[in-house]
Amino acid sequence: MIKTSLLKLFLSGLTGLTLNVSQQAKAAQISPEDFGMNAITEDYEGLELNDLGNVTPLDINGNIYDTDDNELIYGSNLGDRIGRSGAAPAINNDLGFIDIVLASPVSKAGAWVGTSLDMNFTAEFFDSGDTLLGSLNLSSVANNSTFAGWGVDSDLIKRIRFTDLASNERRLIWDDLITEASEIETTPEPKSVLSLLGLGLLAGGSSLRRKK
Repeated sequence: MIKTSLLKLFLSGLTGLTLNVSQQAKAAQISPEDFGMNAITEDYEGLELNDLGNVTPLDINGNIYDTDDNELIYGSNLGDRIGRSGAAPAINNDLGFIDIVLASPVSKAGAWVGTSLDMNFTAEFFDSGDTLLGSLNLSSVANNSTFAGWGVDSDLIKRIRFTDLASNERRLIWDDLITEASEIETTPEPKSVLSLLGLGLLAGGSSLRRKK
């Protein structure tokens, strides 16, 4: 009887260590309204970057930016060109891409993407092992932008890629990158489970002494 109780206690402690992969798989396109109070917005204002020729990979506030031709453009008014405001970065050439590797994984991420002409682009979201979590095929009209965002159930999104699909001699611009980590109850560490087991043994020993 005591052994059975101890086993149940031990197994109940282990349940916190198991991870339901099927629950992780839930993912969907999201809008800016889907972000909560803990969201962080990178508005790219006041960065000490050149207008042209910023060599990538480039660290901007802990996130790593890399382009297909290893150059990034930055302008104090590029955000105005896509219906946002102020400064924004852009890729250096037509039909290029930008990779944004986040400082830490998040459950929600997105940014406003566009250019001064009509354009089509893709937004892809990857985990730390470069597994594709979600992909969007989107478009934006001239001098405006479209929000490209993706959300998953837990902090899996580690890298974002925006790719320009429009051959229009205009560079893809993005602005106001929003990220948010989920609030997940931490799972017990192995030492915590061992502590639970120890408590169960003590309780069992106490019960056994009382029976004697």
